[in-house]
Amino acid sequence: MKNLVFLIGVIVILAIGAAAIYFTYGTQKPGTPAEFHEHVNFAVYLNGAIYSFNQSKYMTNESTEVGKKQFVHMHDMDGGLIHLHEPGITIGRFFDSLDMKLNSTCFVLDNGTSYCNSNGNTLKMFVNGVQSSDFDSLQLHDLDKVLISYGNDSSQALQIQMNSIQNDACIYSNKCPAPAGFVNNESLTCQVGKASICSAK
Repeated sequence: MKNLVFLIGVIVILAIGAAAIYFTYGTQKPGTPAEFHEHVNFAVYLNGAIYSFNQSKYMTNESTEVGKKQFVHMHDMDGGLIHLHEPGITIGRFFDSLDMKLNSTCFVLDNGTSYCNSNGNTLKMFVNGVQSSDFDSLQLHDLDKVLISYGNDSSQALQIQMNSIQNDACIYSNKCPAPAGFVNNESLTCQVGKASICSAK
């Protein structure tokens, strides 16, 4: 009889513990720090030409998603979409993760090539269509569209550059429907066992 009472007590304690764990972690709402995952679309134009980030050296995978790329990165060869896994990330931190530098006067590629204000060519940044002077200190937010442009482009050319920025961050953030035929590479990545790339740390 004592053994039965003891066994029932253990079961009750385990059930209470399981319930506490579920209500602490299992009911966490999307957007909480443990599940933080936002997306930003961006483009960089240098002397009127778009710079391609669709290169494997800029992408993260399970082995490279450490250090500087742990909480901000790109993957699936999508060089126009930034993935954020914690709040407060700046665009300067994003470029730093690619071994690039951005400030109010220069944009420096990972190969050391600098694009600095001189001879009528200037560095400009636009966030959601509005010019910004924040540059490297700009904090990125879900669905932002960011343009970095260096050169002496007309306002019309800058508008064309802004219009060229991808518009799929809202799809990946589940805030707008995907058009017919859209392939969600992020979902495919998760399905092939690389969930660490798709979820927060």
